[in-house]
Amino acid sequence: MVPNSEESNGASGSEQASMKSPRTVKGKANPAKSSLNVEKDTEEYRKLRDRNNEAVKKSRTRTKLRTQNTLDKVEKLRGENTKLEDRIEGLKKELELLKELFVSHAGISFQVYFKNQFHPPVA
Repeated sequence: MVPNSEESNGASGSEQASMKSPRTVKGKANPAKSSLNVEKDTEEYRKLRDRNNEAVKKSRTRTKLRTQNTLDKVEKLRGENTKLEDRIEGLKKELELLKELFVSHAGISFQVYFKNQFHPPVA
């Protein structure tokens, strides 16, 4: 008979789970787990804190830069939108003017045409 893993090392299932190594992120040990084992007044703890502080600064800088880039893009797009709205208004005015010119020109032409068709000029 082959002994199962619990019998071979004497550990229960829950004990085996706790004996597993911490999960890794990108090949590195989980910092939260590893920093728990470091005393706060040691040089190793200070190095970990300094490293973390630098990472936080870098992350916040990237976030601020990304936010600023987004705000700049929003401002640029708002400016473009305003220009396009102004162009739309100008084109609407031009269309109304052209419609008026067409109607006034077509109206005179049709009046002259129909007047000559149905009432020939008197000589």
